[in-house]
Amino acid sequence: MYGICSVGPPLPQHEPGGGCQPRTLGPHPSLKPQLLLRYLVRANLTLGEGTVLDTFAGSGSTLAPAQAIGYRAIGLEKNHEYVTLAAKAIPKLTSFEP
Repeated sequence: MYGICSVGPPLPQHEPGGGCQPRTLGPHPSLKPQLLLRYLVRANLTLGEGTVLDTFAGSGSTLAPAQAIGYRAIGLEKNHEYVTLAAKAIPKLTSFEP
């Protein structure tokens, strides 16, 4: 079970050359390896107990492994684009098998 919610108004779109770096790692600029995140979640919570709270949920890369190994996961994200991305990505990432 996971939850992700949007907080705040949508962020303005940045114009090209406005100081933003292009996204070279995919749809989110800070994607993280699922195996590493599963390890970190397991190392920091009692097996089967606890909730992962990600206050900068982004694309959901921390919420997915938490849910996949049986923890509750709550994500907060300010950017509506990433909320939509996470809602689509979490079910796919949750079914990831190493």
